[in-house]
Amino acid sequence: NGVQKNDRFNVIAFNRDKGNGDFMRSITHGFSNNISEINNDLFSYRNSQELFQTKPYSANIYQALNEAISLLENETKENLKAIILVSAGMNMNTAGAPKEFISAEALKRNIPIYIVKYPLNGDFSRKDIEGIEKITYGELIVPSNTRDDYHTALSLANAYCNMSARHYGQDYKVTFTSLGKRN
Repeated sequence: NGVQKNDRFNVIAFNRDKGNGDFMRSITHGFSNNISEINNDLFSYRNSQELFQTKPYSANIYQALNEAISLLENETKENLKAIILVSAGMNMNTAGAPKEFISAEALKRNIPIYIVKYPLNGDFSRKDIEGIEKITYGELIVPSNTRDDYHTALSLANAYCNMSARHYGQDYKVTFTSLGKRN
């Protein structure tokens, strides 16, 4: 729903890095719109023996957003509609890019950020991630329960249909201040 014939989706998948490198590690070959390549990358990764003993569903979401924004540097503004981040868990409080920096970078490029909590059991706290989507005119999509795939996908489809309206200033607040006397 809402997908225009000229719309292009580029997907990149990240996971936490257990080693001493970046906080996030791409498990796909960069951004791609080749579905079979993405599936192959994800399938081969899923079969690896990598296990996280603590908070297995969480990652540094701000760092993933930071890397996504930096990968979009070479794209023309016309090609950027939104960043949609899908995560099974929510943000870990680790070192990395702060929320304020990510928000400023996204606003500078007019990119709203949509965060989708993938419906899967896992650690979840709204306070760890909430706010970045409001600042950038995006949306936080959280399932009503941990296994509600259908309504989560429907919420994302509805958000996608309304992205252009939201992106171009439909969400705003006007405040007036006057130093004059009342009446």
